[in-house]
Amino acid sequence: MNQEKLGLLIRKKRVEKGLTQEQLASHLGVSPKTISRWERSLNIPDVSMLESLSLELGISVKNLIVGEETIVQDVDPSILTILYMQKEEIFKIAKKKKIVLICLMISLILFLDISYGYFSTSLSWQISEGIFFPKGIVCTLIFGTDSASNYQGLLLTQMFYLFLSTLAVNVLLILLYVYLSYIQLKKSMKID
Repeated sequence: MNQEKLGLLIRKKRVEKGLTQEQLASHLGVSPKTISRWERSLNIPDVSMLESLSLELGISVKNLIVGEETIVQDVDPSILTILYMQKEEIFKIAKKKKIVLICLMISLILFLDISYGYFSTSLSWQISEGIFFPKGIVCTLIFGTDSASNYQGLLLTQMFYLFLSTLAVNVLLILLYVYLSYIQLKKSMKID
């Protein structure tokens, strides 16, 4: 799809129909800025908009794809299907990003709670002798409410491993989110 030809064709047909950008935008349910971006070849219409745009401008969808008023016979009718499938892939990636972001938020909350539990328990172990009380919701659930002094070193080591494992999970989730963002951007650039 030639973006420049498409922009010129949209502008030409809109003017021929006597429509302003605002009028065309209201007929299509988009903003006037969107029409302006299409006409200036800064962006292209979404695949789902091609049919309604072609009806408003009085030309075929094939003409819009080619960017010319004359119908070219060798235009593959599967172009719309390919564009639609590419858009679907981008939406699937966006859904995966949302799931990863939710998992990341939960993991960060757990990480903060475990960090608080580990560091406050470690500090109280250094200050007091005998019994210490794990703090933080997760550490309290896992290690109990109090521990004898001979198990303090073992419990602090286990808490430290828990701290490190949640840190690693957070780093992996952040890297996965960045990777999905990169793929989504790369696929969206192919459509343009």
